[in-house]
Order: sequence, then structure tokens, then C-alpha cells
Amino acid sequence: MKVLLVAVVGSGNFGDEAMFKAVYKTLIDRRYEITVTTYEVERAKKRFQDIRFIKLSALSKKEYIQGFLGKDVLGIDVSNFDSLYVSGGGNLNSLYPSHVFNVYLIAKKFKKKGKYVEFRPQSVGPFFGRNKAVVEFLVNRIVRIPDTFYVRELLSYEYLRRKHQKIKLSRDDAWNIPIDESVKLTNEKYVGLCIRPWKDGEILVSYIRNLAIYLQKHGYVPLFIPIAYEGSEKYIDNSFLKGKVPGIFLDDLVKIDTLTPEMIKGVIKKCCFTVGMSYHFSVFSLSTGVPSAAIYLDDYYKIKNLGLYKAFGNPELVFKVPEISSEQLIDRVMKTLKD
Repeated sequence: MKVLLVAVVGSGNFGDEAMFKAVYKTLIDRRYEITVTTYEVERAKKRFQDIRFIKLSALSKKEYIQGFLGKDVLGIDVSNFDSLYVSGGGNLNSLYPSHVFNVYLIAKKFKKKGKYVEFRPQSVGPFFGRNKAVVEFLVNRIVRIPDTFYVRELLSYEYLRRKHQKIKLSRDDAWNIPIDESVKLTNEKYVGLCIRPWKDGEILVSYIRNLAIYLQKHGYVPLFIPIAYEGSEKYIDNSFLKGKVPGIFLDDLVKIDTLTPEMIKGVIKKCCFTVGMSYHFSVFSLSTGVPSAAIYLDDYYKIKNLGLYKAFGNPELVFKVPEISSEQLIDRVMKTLKD
């Protein structure tokens, strides 16, 4: 069987890569012939030299309108494939309208030809801003297209069920990648941290500084472990804290782009517990059995983190900051560990 797999690869994000690797392995194990369409083809090829990639591009507004009217604007010949799989992700929302448009056009085209379509575990929303209505409309249309649509956390699941959508709740595919403990660390009581400067950077700096100092008072060593390590500044984990917050930064110990999601998971396993904003940092922690807490500042990470912990963790360990002090947060986590 020939499969087209839509994925985000080469983005400098271990979470995206983990989801891709997991679904790719599943399809390879079924002896499928796979072509991967992604945005950063050249960077993807550097990470995975033996995989066939084709370019997926963001189009102009005119081209998208033409696509909705039936014109083939993406240049993907559906007749070359028997089925479509879409890797898991958190990009069916107003932050990524081009991706929503692309996925809608591709999925609709496959379904129109009577071919099997499956979406691996997704998060949905939030919807906001001037494109709120059209993106929310398209996402709800997208969910109706596949033969199977998986959702990876409870808030998206509840939202789509209210829309009477037929969906399945499932753990994120990254949950299943193996653990590689080859990254060597000294024998310390590490607490893993992963903080993304998504918004309110100065608030986060102050908050995490107090949190790290409080951890040190309790004999722990803050260890900053990135999930996103390339791209725009608001996506690069932890680097904005350097020189402002005490602790050890993993990228000062090893060359991050030489690591794999499995190795990051192995580093997390060495921690006593973790606190993070990145969704996949929590997935890696929960799936290794490391006690973990999550934080958020806005609806985007509320959906991901609170939704994840409501489905597969302890939602009492998800906190909106700075509504709870960093000291209270750590006290809550340590009390949970003791209990």
C-alpha cells in the first residue's frame, strides 16, 4: 500500500519529530510504502536521509480560494497513493491557518477519490482573531472527513463531542517512542524544567527564577531541557532564561541538534520530577513515569496541558501562572510526591 503522510519534520522540535517517528514506524511495520509531505524539506532530509519527502507549501489567499473551488493548487497527485495519514499535532487552530487550509484541501481530495484517511492524535483550538470563524469552520469540516480521527487530550475531545463529531480519544503517538539514556549526567537530584517564551516573557523570567531558587533551597538542581530548540524566539525553550535564572541548561552540556526525542526522554527519566510548559515535555515525563506538573498562561497551552492531564495525568498538577506562586506550585508537587 502506498501512503502519503502529512507531518511536521525538520522544525527543530523533538515533540513533532517524536510523533512523526512513531507513526512512520507503525506504517513501515505494516510494510507500507511511504512518502512524507512536510514544510521544511531540506532540514527534514538532514534528520532523515533515507525517507522520501515532498514539499508542502503555504499558498496565497488567491490559491486557497481556487483550491476551495476545486482547482488542484497543492500539486499532489492523489492517484499515486492508496491512503492518507496525518501525523499528530497541535496546529488545528487560529495560530496556523495555512496549515488548516492545506490539511483541509489534501484530506478532502483523498476522500473525494474514496481513499482511506486517518488523523493521528490531534489537539483542536483555540479559535480567535479575525480568522476565527473561517478556521473553526474548516477544522470542524476537517474532523468530518477522515475514516478515523484521533484526539490526544480531553479538552479537544469534549469540544468536538459537543459538535457531535465522531472521534476517538487516544494517547499522543510520542508516548510510545523508546527511552535512550545515553546522555550522561552527573549524579544530582535534578528537577527537569522546560519553559517556552510563548508570551509574557518577563513574567516568566521572574516566576521561573523564584521557582529555581526555591528548588535549590530544597536540595534540587534545576535542569533546563528543551523540546523546541530552533525557529523563532517565542518557540525556543529555556534560552531566554540564561543568565537570569540559576540552573543547568542541557544545551550547555551537549549539542542539542545531535540528540533525538528518545535521548531527551532519557534525560527526563533521570529527573526526580518535572515542571514544564511544552506539551511534549509533559508527554515524555508522563510516559516515563516521572512525576510531572504543567503550567500555562493562555488558552493554547491550557487546551494542551490541562487537556492532557485530565485525560492521562493528574489535573490538580496543572497551574495557570502567575496565579499560583512558584513556591506554592513546588510545594504542591512535593506534597503529591510524598502522598
